[in-house]
Amino acid sequence: MSFRTAIESLDISNAYQLPDSWLQGRTAYGGLTAALALAAAQQSESEGLPTLRSAQVSFIAPATDSLIFQPKLLRKGKSVTAINVDCLSGDLLAARMTFVFAHARDSQIDHVFHHKPEVPVPLDCRELPASGQDKMPSFVRHFDIRPAGGSLPLSGAKHPELLAWAKHRDAGNIDPSVALMGLADCLPPAALTAYNKPAPISSLNWSLDFMGPVSASGWFLLRSFSRKAGSGYSSQEMEIWDEAGNLVSVGRQLVAIF
Repeated sequence: MSFRTAIESLDISNAYQLPDSWLQGRTAYGGLTAALALAAAQQSESEGLPTLRSAQVSFIAPATDSLIFQPKLLRKGKSVTAINVDCLSGDLLAARMTFVFAHARDSQIDHVFHHKPEVPVPLDCRELPASGQDKMPSFVRHFDIRPAGGSLPLSGAKHPELLAWAKHRDAGNIDPSVALMGLADCLPPAALTAYNKPAPISSLNWSLDFMGPVSASGWFLLRSFSRKAGSGYSSQEMEIWDEAGNLVSVGRQLVAIF
């Protein structure tokens, strides 16, 4: 089931049947869970919502089989709207997400202090080899991912950074913010580059700030960097850039490592 179909099949009045092709180990791919929750928030507000500005995601338990998304309006102000969405898997709370939507406003400052990494353009980067994709989580097949620099997973790297261009294989006419949410976590945790052999890794939370309007299609440069790892956890920073060199999102994630 493509990303477009997976999102379009959501109806918050009914339970959602998780497609097997979107699994990540024993749970749903976190990007799909967050994207479905965002789509649920949008469904709950018939008058529409301002631009998505921030998302806070807590992964609490495995999201499997039949899922229920429960949006709740926290506050609707003149400029800012906050909505909480709980994702239930059976009787368990699988994930809890808070989305902040806000209208643009005039401001006295306008700057960017992040710098886009110097990497080849997407089509000059090699695709992931088909022979190795059978060892990857099933959801990876829904994306075109092309390593663009940094280190490789399981390479024993001293510099724990992942850099890759990525795009949906089929996002159709899905809302651009939902599409970006679904794409943003498609790389493995950056700490995996420091490993020499496979080991369990699990995301605990995820925060994303959105810098401006994005498109649903096209390439995005994803960067993840493990800032510090130890005692069973890695804290990583994340950036997303569009092909034009615009910073569209920054984030952080806490990952359980073993």
